[in-house]
Amino acid sequence: MKQCTKEGMQLYRLLTQLDEERQRAYKISGERGQEKRFGLPARQSVALFCIKELTALQPAGISLKALAQHMDMAASAASIMVDSMVKKNLLLRDTAFRDRRAVRISLTQEGEKLFSICNDALLARMSELAQLLTQSELRTLQRVVQKICGKIIN
Repeated sequence: MKQCTKEGMQLYRLLTQLDEERQRAYKISGERGQEKRFGLPARQSVALFCIKELTALQPAGISLKALAQHMDMAASAASIMVDSMVKKNLLLRDTAFRDRRAVRISLTQEGEKLFSICNDALLARMSELAQLLTQSELRTLQRVVQKICGKIIN
């Protein structure tokens, strides 16, 4: 088993801090807007974002399995969460056209409105954080993230 270098550990801590800030931004979006009256837990707020992203690629709706994989959770837990969100009129759970055993999940009109509120709050928080950095620092951060993700093209 390889040992982690000092630099590797520093990178791990930095990425963990960034992820914690992202998670706080989701929680802030759950505290500021209209979604509070729905009693929407942070996990369901994240689900709104995931479903919105995935249904952009599959407008007819996504499978429960796809949502569970995307959110890194068990299908049974995703099913319970989806049921709760269906009861709140945020999601539509329907049978697939070709396979009546398969379930398709999509946002309702109310879910779309709530997503918009959460997204606006999240973007506002990211804008606040971006103000802490200079343009040069933002460009450097972008290059670093692209390099780590292996997406730099020279």
